[in-house]
Parts: sequence; structure tokens; C-alpha cells
Amino acid sequence: MAATYKRWVGHWRKLDPHHAREALARVEALRQRGNVSDTEARDVTHKSGLPGWSKTRLDRVALLLRARAQTAFEAHASEVGPARPPSSFLPGATPHQRGLWGLGRIGRQIGEGTHATLWEVEGGKERNLAVRVVRASEAGNFELRALEASQGLPFFPRYFRTHEADGLRFIFVENLKAFSTLGRAEDVRFVPEHLGDAVRIAVNLLRGLRALHGRGVVHGDIYPHNLLFNRALGPDGIRMVDLGNARPLEEHFTRRADVDVYRTALVLVGLITGHAPGWGVHQTGSREEVEACLQSIRVPELKAVLRRAVSPEPTERFPTAQALRDALRPFENVAERTPVAP
Repeated sequence: MAATYKRWVGHWRKLDPHHAREALARVEALRQRGNVSDTEARDVTHKSGLPGWSKTRLDRVALLLRARAQTAFEAHASEVGPARPPSSFLPGATPHQRGLWGLGRIGRQIGEGTHATLWEVEGGKERNLAVRVVRASEAGNFELRALEASQGLPFFPRYFRTHEADGLRFIFVENLKAFSTLGRAEDVRFVPEHLGDAVRIAVNLLRGLRALHGRGVVHGDIYPHNLLFNRALGPDGIRMVDLGNARPLEEHFTRRADVDVYRTALVLVGLITGHAPGWGVHQTGSREEVEACLQSIRVPELKAVLRRAVSPEPTERFPTAQALRDALRPFENVAERTPVAP
């Protein structure tokens, strides 16, 4: 028994924080459903990174996963430390002093995330250029591969080149000046007047994701704050940014294409209702809240498609971007007003 417990603890310590949160969503869905067989329990716990657990111990598995996710979060916060001034990404120089390999000079700051800052590039030959500055030690190893794969694909910004210096990585991308963030956390700032417009935005996202998946890359971070929108361009004015969490397309649960598809469906629910709890597989909101959002959609056929797309059971969802796109295409011209349209 001691050896078995030690093995479980070993699996627990190796769990990636994102994987722990996603695995927790799967286990919780199984617990809520009830009537779980030992085979189903072993299958879901194996995919969760904690093999060998039976249905009688699903509560224990959920507790371990929740603890791991929280432990990983606290460890990350301790490592990153308190918020640091953006200028700390530019040691030994102010933003307006540092040259950029002949591409211009850093201008004003236009964005900031957990690990990176985004700056305008001024005085160069290339117009609408921005640079994302991140500590090389914190940069995703797969990000550059993902940026290269996204080139020429619809609804992704242009990527130019990358340089490294002084322990920093400078990633030069298109400056989307006329675009603004679609939303923050669980709130969507822009809600189209008609359902058809919201559906066309989601269809465009799925078109871009289908192409990205075709090149072997999962975006991995489809949330409102990583989507930029330009009202003047209508449904075609959507862009997917921040490939820092991109991963190679694999069968592993956190790296399958259907994770991007699921999150896109939640974005569409947000575009229609202005709010959708449970962004992504992290399940920050309860299923009751998700269902309440779905109930406000007045087109039964569209509601049925979205209910399947955001099902708590991954095997019931649309497996590919193309599959969900095909299911949504009949609703692109629906003139029904969105529930919270201005």
C-alpha cells in the first residue's frame, strides 16, 4: 500500500497545472453524472495523470487535482513575484533609447501580460509594427514554431522575426492599432445586434483554427482577452493573438484540437449573451450558469448545436473545427436579435 501511495504522489507532483485544471473538469463532470462504472473511472483518472483509481475514490482524485492546481498556481506566483515595472524588460535602457536591429525604436507601451509587455515600434520602414518583449527563460519553446505556422493563415496577425538579447526575447508582430480586445475574463465587450453576425465571427475563428490545426499546432488559449476585434470590418474583423501557450497537435488531452473548438463555442455563447461562465476547460463557472446562458438563446436549433459544443463530456462535443463550422453555417444569416443587443 505504501508503495502504491508513493507512486500516486509521484504522478501528482508531475502534473502540469493546466493539465490538472483540465483533468479536474473531466473528473467533476463524471462525479456529477453518477452511475459511473469502474472502467469509466479508471479511464478518466488515467487520462488525468493519476492512473489506477476506481469510482469509489473519484472524490479523492478531485481533491488531489484541485490541490495540485492550487499548489502550482501559488508556486508560480512565488516565482514571478510582485508586479514589476514594464521597464524592467529593458535593462540598462529606457524604452525610447533602445534600437531594434535596424527595425526602429521602441515607442509607447500598448499592452502587458503576466510574462510579457507589448510596445509600438517607431521610426522604422515597416508600418504597423509592434514588439512583444518577454524574458527568454519564461518564453514558450514552441511559440516561435507556432508563430511561423500561423503565417498566411486567415484571422491571425502577421509575424516578422525574433531576436534575443540580454536574456530577453523580442518578437516582432503586426501592430493591430485599429483593433480592441473582445473582452476580459467572462465578459464580452462587443455583442453583435443579430445572431447571424455572432455566428459569422465564430465561423471565421473556426476557419483560422482549422488551418492552424492543419499545420500541427493547437492555439491552446482561446479566450476573449486573446481575441481582437475591429467593428468597422464586421465579422471579418476578428484576430487571434498570443500563441505563447500553443502546443503541438497530439492525442494528449490538453493538446487536442477539440480544446480550441470547445473554447470557441464558449466565445460564441459570450458573443450572443455578453457573458459565459466556464471559459475553456478550466470550468470557472457552474454548469447551471452555462445552461442559463444557453436558455437565453431563442433559436432552438442553434441552442442545440451550442449545447453539444459546450457539453461537460468531451466525447460528446464536436471533434474538429470543421465539424463545428459546418454545424454553424446554416445560422450565418439569422436575423434574430441577440438577447442583450443594444
